[in-house]
Amino acid sequence: MTQMFNIDRNRTPIYYEYRRSEAATEEVVILLHGNGLNSQSWFQITDGLAENYHLLLPDFPGYGRSPSQTKLPSWEELCEDLIALTRYLGLERYHLIGHDLGGNLAVIFANRFPHLVRTVCLISTPCFFPVEETRTYIQFRKNLVQKFGKEKLISHVLPNITLHNHTAQAWGVVYSGLRACSLDMHFHCCHLVVDTDWISELKRLSMPALVMSGENDSLFTPYSSLVASGFIPRSEYVNILDASNMVFIDQPQETLRHIRRFLTKSYGFAAESSDELKQIHKKMKERFAQFPFPQPAPVLMMKFLGEFSIRINELPMEYGWNQRFAKTLILYLTFYRKVSRDQLLDDLWPDKNLLSAQNQLRVSLNYLKTLFSQHGCPSIITSDREYISLEADVHCDIYELHRVLMNDRIEENRDRLEDALFRYAEVIRSHHYLIGYSDDWSVRLKEQIAARMQLSAERLSRYYEQLGDRSMSAAFQQMI
Repeated sequence: MTQMFNIDRNRTPIYYEYRRSEAATEEVVILLHGNGLNSQSWFQITDGLAENYHLLLPDFPGYGRSPSQTKLPSWEELCEDLIALTRYLGLERYHLIGHDLGGNLAVIFANRFPHLVRTVCLISTPCFFPVEETRTYIQFRKNLVQKFGKEKLISHVLPNITLHNHTAQAWGVVYSGLRACSLDMHFHCCHLVVDTDWISELKRLSMPALVMSGENDSLFTPYSSLVASGFIPRSEYVNILDASNMVFIDQPQETLRHIRRFLTKSYGFAAESSDELKQIHKKMKERFAQFPFPQPAPVLMMKFLGEFSIRINELPMEYGWNQRFAKTLILYLTFYRKVSRDQLLDDLWPDKNLLSAQNQLRVSLNYLKTLFSQHGCPSIITSDREYISLEADVHCDIYELHRVLMNDRIEENRDRLEDALFRYAEVIRSHHYLIGYSDDWSVRLKEQIAARMQLSAERLSRYYEQLGDRSMSAAFQQMI
């Protein structure tokens, strides 16, 4: 049975397939697809699972036949969608099998609604990964789309998730899923995954779990799945040989065998066994799960060139910036990251008496902390009696431009310098940046950037004139 189900919350339909088994069973398996894919990606194992289980296969919003929602959903909203669908179908308890993003959602859902979930099976699910490097990889994917289009992204992803070549049916199913998915939803889900504390989520899982990976998975590697399994109290780990990320495509029969075995024995999954060896394994896993891991820093994206905007962990911070010196203070901290109170007072309020300047800093600092607290990051600004720090992974256009402009080694810096001039010359020429910043420090920064832009254009014009490239020389001369 394939149907569309309307979600009352946003009046957006969800496409799903509900397939009843011919076996006399009440057991239900929900298959949650990966990022960029859809429910059709499970086609290699659905017949085998349907021999013993009823199957529910939904398409996430923006994937397959489910249209995109007007607002990109949070984890909680994706869980609400799944709850609404299962209640509509009258499903009370079920097994969750998730691949990639689907596995992430299975973990979140199982922790929010443990009374509804019998078991979870996580296939090539990213839960243990280096955060900054993963964010860099997401940006690499975005750049592929921006420079070369969606097809370039697909041609990059496909060889990394399945061993099948382009002549196979599996390749066609995966290709069509990637071709149809919403890129906004795809990248939104990438950031949902990166910005979640998966170690804490894995530790909370209370039901039996099977963690599976492919021997040749070049995206998340078997090691990351093995480590993720170590944080789950009642888990087992399986590595599928001769398989990549989509083990159910590359090795469907082997994948089925392990899933069936796991589901059959799950009710006898005894973490509290009296067997001495099992007790050793249990204690080892408990000790491993107690090992402290650092939490990722919040990501702060700021634009001061052109229209002002600030986003934290991909969420816009749209209001409150034109009060209490907030924009100037966050700009200053972007450049210094950690600064003494004395230096900050001298730079931002040099003409005020000490008491008045200290009071202004106190008011501005408390207001800025409140702004970030309202967006779930209360510790992004830290301070003590001597220092003030910005604790975040900061990406700021004017800071990056300033850093490039101040590098005088033109030979090694030329590509970045040219890109900066072509991108921002008009913004600087029209003074469409740092509008409304009247303090001495910001005014000096604005004047310095304009002067260095002109100096850089002069240097590049002379550089290309010496090379005999009159066209490029004239282009930079025009900027001057």
